[in-house]
Amino acid sequence: MNIEKLQFSWYDYGLFGTMLLLSTSVGIYFGFIKKQNTSQDYLLGGRKMSAIPVAASLIVGMVSGITLLAVPAHIYSYGVAYLLSIPTFISAAAITFYAFLPVFYELQITSIYEYLAERFDSKVSTFASALFTISMSNYLPIVIYIPALALSQATGISINTITPAICTVCIFYTTFGGLKAVIWTDILQFILMLGSIITIFSIGISTSGGFINVWQKNAESRRTAIDFSFDLTNRDTFWSSGIAMSVNWFCYIAVNQGIVQKCISVSNLPAAGKALAIFAVGLIVVVFLCGFTGLIMFSRYSECDPLTSGSIMEPDQLLPHYVMDIARTIPGLSGLFTAGIFSAALSTLAATINCLSATIFKDFVSRFVKKGTSEKAISNYLKMLSVLIGVTCTALVYIVPYLGNILPLVMSLGGISDGATLGIFTCALLLPGVNARGVLVGGIVALIFMAWVVLGSQYYIATKAITYPSLPVSISGCQNITLPDKIFTQINNTVVPTAELPFILYRISFCYYVSMGALIVIFVGLIVSKLTPQHNKELREEYFSPVIRRFINKSKHHTEYYSLQQQNTLKQFQEKL
Repeated sequence: MNIEKLQFSWYDYGLFGTMLLLSTSVGIYFGFIKKQNTSQDYLLGGRKMSAIPVAASLIVGMVSGITLLAVPAHIYSYGVAYLLSIPTFISAAAITFYAFLPVFYELQITSIYEYLAERFDSKVSTFASALFTISMSNYLPIVIYIPALALSQATGISINTITPAICTVCIFYTTFGGLKAVIWTDILQFILMLGSIITIFSIGISTSGGFINVWQKNAESRRTAIDFSFDLTNRDTFWSSGIAMSVNWFCYIAVNQGIVQKCISVSNLPAAGKALAIFAVGLIVVVFLCGFTGLIMFSRYSECDPLTSGSIMEPDQLLPHYVMDIARTIPGLSGLFTAGIFSAALSTLAATINCLSATIFKDFVSRFVKKGTSEKAISNYLKMLSVLIGVTCTALVYIVPYLGNILPLVMSLGGISDGATLGIFTCALLLPGVNARGVLVGGIVALIFMAWVVLGSQYYIATKAITYPSLPVSISGCQNITLPDKIFTQINNTVVPTAELPFILYRISFCYYVSMGALIVIFVGLIVSKLTPQHNKELREEYFSPVIRRFINKSKHHTEYYSLQQQNTLKQFQEKL
């Protein structure tokens, strides 16, 4: 099977250029016509956004170009186990709405790390905020690099030219338009992204003989089988994908500054719940389409694997290769696909720039801003931060091609910090007995421990001491290749003697990293808090999740608890005196 090199036609350039033009127009409208002059307007859209556009923005912000390329490739290589995580989107969104979001909404905060400063102290807030900033700074360059690479391969234009041009558009509409520009641009990009996914999915199903034929071909290679073993070192099992990943998704939704910032931009809490519900359903649709596309790709290449035959060099090139294959007879399809990939990447970049500017300003810069500074001046500070963040991320993209084997390590950095973040917020919202000292020590211990596990794991993966062989592939149907005409299977290609296997913690599936980090924070936090009680912190009732407020024993912790209504009443009484 020979695949011709894809070159953009004028249809493709037209679709891609229209996407960039519309994104820029939204930034011009909200930046210069309907200006965002206050920090509330810039960061929260004046808290007047409606549920549907916010939901669309949440979906496209969560689904990056990495998701669109990596999920189909993962399903192609390792089977359907990852799809078991899809139902957990609903439970993660529901827990977020009922247990976590009401606290953030009631306190009317901009950054979720402001809450940690009120619940604990500034040290905890700064620690958690720094974790988020570092994690996103490592993640964003990769988000931009992968679709830029796809566009470069399609057009022949250098990545060094594509990256600054595309990022400039994103920085422009994010900086001058604020959250409203981000959300309304996300809607345009959501339509384009979803359109490209549905189009490729539909064409794939029709050219592969339908759902049943696709499923049967994948079943023959064991890609539809589910592993129910309790071995934590197996990466794709029912327990890792269906159970542990539910904790991961809850972390990504409940304590994600970008998600929370958009949810509290709506007019009321029920509207935020509606946005989360639509977001969960939309995420299910998108991830399912991406995942099943991986099965469709395998049904097409079941007898001529592109990676083994040398048509592509990396697994993440499978989907672009597939689109190139079917796009030869459909003008504009390759442009639609590339625009969809870039739309997802731009949305992730825009949302993260906006929430990073909020986080950095609230948790770091605001300490050096004089009291009484006007809202317009604060808005200008936020815009300058957005430009700085965008330029920094753009510059870091040029480092990514030289990372080599370090790239998987960069992708795994989330496993170091996300668990600690989830554990800190869980202690804050659900465990009144945990104090500032306890949660800070727990967070530091979790960070150090998970860094040791993740870095050690990546080292052994790089040295091939730990491998994750894919399911069987074949090149028996390939034509005009020099490789032997035989079945290639990567299962058990490398057998490492048991005595030489790395320490078991290095071999645990990355799906468990967030759960491990969170449990460490909770366990250590409870012990340290018990051993070093602090009695000088006022704990207000609204600091805690509504699901536990009725169970709090207010006399147990030697601390005064006041509801918001009680505080207002006390304040009015003091003013009368």
